[in-house]
Amino acid sequence: MALPFAITSCGGDDDVSGGSETGYVGKPLTKPKNSDLSDKYYGITDKSKLPAEIEDVRIYVLGDGYALVLSKGGDILGNSAPSDKARKYLKNADETDVYAHTCKITQTANGVFTLDMYGTLDINKNAITFSVGPMAQQELMLSVLTSGVLTSTTLVDNLCRDWNIIQTNIEVTGGDLGSDGYSKNFKFNDARDLNVIATDIDGQQKLKNVQMKQHLGDRCTKIDHITLSRTGKITVAYGNGLVDVGDLLSIANNGNVSIEWPNVNLCNEYLRGELGVTAKIESNCLRLAFKSKVMGNVAEPYNVKVEFVMEWAN
Repeated sequence: MALPFAITSCGGDDDVSGGSETGYVGKPLTKPKNSDLSDKYYGITDKSKLPAEIEDVRIYVLGDGYALVLSKGGDILGNSAPSDKARKYLKNADETDVYAHTCKITQTANGVFTLDMYGTLDINKNAITFSVGPMAQQELMLSVLTSGVLTSTTLVDNLCRDWNIIQTNIEVTGGDLGSDGYSKNFKFNDARDLNVIATDIDGQQKLKNVQMKQHLGDRCTKIDHITLSRTGKITVAYGNGLVDVGDLLSIANNGNVSIEWPNVNLCNEYLRGELGVTAKIESNCLRLAFKSKVMGNVAEPYNVKVEFVMEWAN
């Protein structure tokens, strides 16, 4: 289960599990400095200058401080990427590999940004200069595309930024639990540590059939950050370099969110767009809740509700 256990901590030194629901007040949700770019993405038009195996490259400015780089056919970073940063995340319908990286983006001049591990993005002339990877350093021209997926509203504008987890609330019912269930709050560092959460669930005698660590697999790690963007992209960046990339199909005024994960092998089987996701802003914190099912070694699936309480990562 990738995303329901997946966002980052607020940086407290002490791990605290259990206890009552947090009354934390998050940072004021002022306008992110890159929000004007967060409904656009950039495609490289000089495809003849790309390595032969790379068919397409797209760059999304996701939110305040991060960008997403997708390359089709091959990894744009090539052998220059640290082994824990180059992550294939899905195959297209034609079985072509797609690689996804998140990277920090820093504005160095008006309209000019440094993309960590990549090079320089210049939106004044719609060009990017790559200085790492399989290519020699060169300037490549870009086309600018406006996705138009999410219309700007107060709720959308508040949601579309980078978030850190400060508390994770988990409830498990159904399966073979009968009237008995599992409910627990994980706070601060524990709240984003999937290994801690999965170990606690698997350690409960009444939940011995869930096998949450096995379900999470190599996502049983800490989460660096989660970003929502008006381009319709949602990314979960894990501490071990893995990246889950999903599509935000809609955000309704009542807070109902539709998310689709394009690949069940690398994303969460039960985190699909039809399962019911809600998001609401309270006390400057984002409460992102999922209701879904996990099949353990029992006849009926377990019903799982996960709510993340998050603070703006700015």
